Amino acid sequence: MEHVSGACQMFRRECFEEIGGYIPIRGGGIDWLAVTTARMKGWTTRTFIEKTCVHHRKIGTGDSGPWAALFKYGKKNYMLGNHPLWQISRSVFQMRRKPYIWGGVLLMSGYVWGYITRLKRPLSRELLIFYRGEQMRRLKDIASRAMGSEKER
Repeated sequence: MEHVSGACQMFRRECFEEIGGYIPIRGGGIDWLAVTTARMKGWTTRTFIEKTCVHHRKIGTGDSGPWAALFKYGKKNYMLGNHPLWQISRSVFQMRRKPYIWGGVLLMSGYVWGYITRLKRPLSRELLIFYRGEQMRRLKDIASRAMGSEKER
């Protein structure tokens, strides 16, 4: 609910100036950097689910097919600082969608490739720690809800 895709982001001027505006990132992710930096600096971000933004093709497939896009997305996940446990969870979740199994394998492979090649991360240590903290809280919430529904059975 707090991530807002770049095509439909709007900022208060004070927030936009505080985060330094859109900072170019080779490989993409300027929208992610902007919204995550805003949260780190104490701003509230929100997705309005009643509003829609339509992509006319699958994200990341502008210059490649869907399989290559998943690998590139995994590399971007590494570059933007995803926690390894978060990435494993994302990859397993991806395996439930087409291309079954292989989508998750490609996503994780891209992440591992980013790690092996030491892909440069364009974010501060402070932002990396903040973002990984958010991810771990979300994983704990997901696990708590799953455990709660298990107890109800």
